[in-house]
Amino acid sequence: MNCLTTAWTNHEPELRGWLRRHLRDTAEADDLLQDLFLKALRQEERFCSLTNARAWLFEVARNAIADKLRVSRVMVELPEYLVAVVEESDTVDTLTACLTRLRSAPRPPFPLDSRNYPPCFKKPEKFVPPPPVA
Repeated sequence: MNCLTTAWTNHEPELRGWLRRHLRDTAEADDLLQDLFLKALRQEERFCSLTNARAWLFEVARNAIADKLRVSRVMVELPEYLVAVVEESDTVDTLTACLTRLRSAPRPPFPLDSRNYPPCFKKPEKFVPPPPVA
């Protein structure tokens, strides 16, 4: 646990400032900072094996901010006149109609396989790389 207290002592002021700048609310930043400390505490010995504790702390802080913003997203219900009416359709009928259209679509006049390319798609006989630029 000594490694956690050392890392926390070294990086807590910087983390606090970073969180306050991103959240623009001191109380929320302090709450998130406390949650971050608890997450680090739960890591126990795994935290001590980290090669860069500062990077881990900031990554977890960034993810916590993203989670907080995702959860706190304000949702506004659409008025009735803007709600789109979606007709229920049977998937099998939709696929059948699509396959019918594909079968009746015109096909290219030439087969597109590796042996028979049309003239505009012919591969060069031998690849010659361009000369190096000096």
